[in-house]
Amino acid sequence: MKKIFLASVLSVSASVFCFADNYSDLAKYDAGNSLAWFFNLRTETQNVEKSEIVVQKICQTISENKLSQEAFRLACNLLKPIANEDCIEVLKPYLLDSQRCPYVCDVFITLNDSDVDDALKNALKKAMSVQDANKEPMTNIKENIINAMATRGKDKASMIEVANSKNKKLAIYAVRALSRFSDDDSLLSIFETSVVSALRDIVAKNDYRKKDAQMSLVLIAEKSIMAGKNSVARDALKDVPENCPLSVYARAELMSADERISYLDKLIADGTILTKSAGRAMNKGRNFENSKWLIEKFPTLNREAKLAAVGSFMITGDTRFYPTIAPEIDNPDSDIRDLAVYSARFLCTDEANFNKIYKIFKLNEEPVSKFAENVLVENPSYAVQRVLKEKADAGDMDALEILIRRGDEQYRMKLWNMFFDEKTRTSAVCRMLENTITSGQINLLATNYKVGDNALSKEITKIIIKKMMQYRQSREYIAKAVKIALDGNLDKNDANYKFIVSKLKIEDLMK
Repeated sequence: MKKIFLASVLSVSASVFCFADNYSDLAKYDAGNSLAWFFNLRTETQNVEKSEIVVQKICQTISENKLSQEAFRLACNLLKPIANEDCIEVLKPYLLDSQRCPYVCDVFITLNDSDVDDALKNALKKAMSVQDANKEPMTNIKENIINAMATRGKDKASMIEVANSKNKKLAIYAVRALSRFSDDDSLLSIFETSVVSALRDIVAKNDYRKKDAQMSLVLIAEKSIMAGKNSVARDALKDVPENCPLSVYARAELMSADERISYLDKLIADGTILTKSAGRAMNKGRNFENSKWLIEKFPTLNREAKLAAVGSFMITGDTRFYPTIAPEIDNPDSDIRDLAVYSARFLCTDEANFNKIYKIFKLNEEPVSKFAENVLVENPSYAVQRVLKEKADAGDMDALEILIRRGDEQYRMKLWNMFFDEKTRTSAVCRMLENTITSGQINLLATNYKVGDNALSKEITKIIIKKMMQYRQSREYIAKAVKIALDGNLDKNDANYKFIVSKLKIEDLMK
């Protein structure tokens, strides 16, 4: 229902009078002036009881004053979350103002009122009547209105008209915008304008809009599938070529479960421009039993096909896939090798391959060594634990550190005992303890100040300082953590205590 905004507001509450100056400040605001009025009104907009009056007063201010560009933008910013039908008559004249049109469109997008659609349609019609296609201000207006109409999704006919206009730039813009509309699949749909039919007609004309029209049809198909409108999706894909990578996902979603797997696996194995899209689309339904055809084909697949296949095997979490992937650890292609190593994080369960992965970790070759490290730290298999223990017991310090990071208490104590023993307390041991100790273990470490070993105390002090610095928190947080760690373990007059608080710059907080 249309309402004509009244320039004078009948009555306002007493609370609004308290902010009467806010509106006069809005009226005379220019960039660089105080924004106190804006923040005062922003607070008012968050009060449900006052927001309607704020809308009325802002609209009245816009109607009665010639606002600066910045004042108008801020006024629309305030209106956007609270706008009502009163805003339509006040703001719609500015749809044909190239600088203010974007702000009006932002407000109109939020309004659920048919008058907004009429205002946008009429403004677009007037803008389209301007013959000079190179007139930039008018082009800006058209694009903003088209975007607002597409976002609202309620005027297919006007958008189709622009998509078929002689202005090539706007026609393409509108063709792309049509992807944001949707068709129905009910019996009443025969009485509605069909955006799918319009786009298919554009494709049939085989002109400069064809590719964009096909892209919009794919997007409509995907949206329709999500809404359960499979018939609309099938209709949308009729004029999209089978070799269009963007259409792979939608086509797969329209198939039965078995057909979907077969279709996508065939595209993966082909190793064509559709392979990557097929691999991305294979995000569900894969299991070991329905993958036997692709597993048999795997050794002969090309590079792109292997990458897509491994990616789809990996997300199943089924360890039965790894014997198929494992030989690729030795692949000279770095991308395939890296993915084979990375997938072991989820799929590998045998010691032979963990030993290979450990060797890759020791190469210190990025990024594959980092992938290997993640496998060794995060794979839950007992096999990786056995490999690491064997190497740690043989004196491999890297394996020892990984075991500690995996939460192995036996090997944590082994490292700590090495640290406490003067004979085995090397710089490497100290550095490893620093790397593996958790914040919750700092207090336990600090209890060893009581041993009375000056050299040991100095190393403990270094570790505490470095660990506290890693917190990257407030000084208050660090001071509290230091108090907890040192309380009862180190006297405040001790040189180590003074050095810690001095180095961390928390002397004033330790009283």
